[in-house]
Amino acid sequence: MPLIDHDGRLQDLAPPLMVMQGEFERLLESRVAVRRGVEVVGVEAGEDEVTAVFADGTRATAEWLVGCDGGRSVVRREAGFDFPGTEPSMLARVGVVTYADELPLEPGMHRLPGGILAIAPAPTPSMTIEFDPERFDRNEVLTAAEFEASLRRVSGHDIAVTAIEQPMRITDNARQSSTYRRGRVLLAGDAAHVHSPIGGQGLNLGLQDAANLGWKLALVARGVATDELLDTYTTERYPVGAQVLRDSRAESALLRTDPQTEALRGVLGDVLREPQAARTLLELSHGLRIRYGDIGTFDPDVQLLDGRARYIGPLTDVVVPWADRVSVEPADGPGRLIRPDGYLAWTGTDPDGLRAALSRWFGA
Repeated sequence: MPLIDHDGRLQDLAPPLMVMQGEFERLLESRVAVRRGVEVVGVEAGEDEVTAVFADGTRATAEWLVGCDGGRSVVRREAGFDFPGTEPSMLARVGVVTYADELPLEPGMHRLPGGILAIAPAPTPSMTIEFDPERFDRNEVLTAAEFEASLRRVSGHDIAVTAIEQPMRITDNARQSSTYRRGRVLLAGDAAHVHSPIGGQGLNLGLQDAANLGWKLALVARGVATDELLDTYTTERYPVGAQVLRDSRAESALLRTDPQTEALRGVLGDVLREPQAARTLLELSHGLRIRYGDIGTFDPDVQLLDGRARYIGPLTDVVVPWADRVSVEPADGPGRLIRPDGYLAWTGTDPDGLRAALSRWFGA
């Protein structure tokens, strides 16, 4: 798996362990308490606490509330966050489709003048993609008739659809809140930003939001750091989200099937035959170019297993007052201070610089 080394160079490591999303969700649920079927319908935020109001009439009050409730986030709306962005330029209709007759096209992906078609007999899903769609009601379920009409427009064939299962619509609606924090309410994942799922960057983006916010919020909740630390969450993560939205919009633009876009795709294909260009695109799509500040690259060599930061190097006596928050590994050479999210907070040999970094990121 390619990662960035301490000098900002791409390095090749062993292939990654692939974990399916469902399994990953089960791993997360083993670490936290999850209440299913409890819908948040209101948020009441004060100076010292915030209350979530549930659909069943119950309430929960805490010092902090993090909205991780998706692109249509109730927490975001109720807490007064903005959500500017761009309307959909494409609409994908997806489902497991039963066709009345034998298909006139070979199963697979087709780029056609009317759009993009991925067609296959059940149980393999089929998909149509059309561009510059008319407005539609997101609350209405995609029907077999709607899919059939789209299929005929895209394919140019009078294909009859008798049934559709697991129907869904996908757009490239792209929006991002201008801040991820308002007082005691914070946003993470799709609640803070939405974009087309094509390219598969959304899960990684949301998980890195959580990794960035989690340890900071824990230190503030414990009272060992001031809530100013939480302001670095927006400072660091907003540009990353904006970059993903930019890349996602570019991917949507390249999906178009008009002659100009086809020409652009051809030029881009030629460019990507150059190793450096392909590597740049790989780094962007995998979040490998994230840098927080001047030195804040991801450190691929350090395991963080107990929720604490880690210091590796000399000057270990400087770290002693933060021993409950930072583990220590004596080593020769310049020291490295790695935050709990795996990003470098400081490197060097100056004890005052190390002390300042420890105070900034992990409290007094």
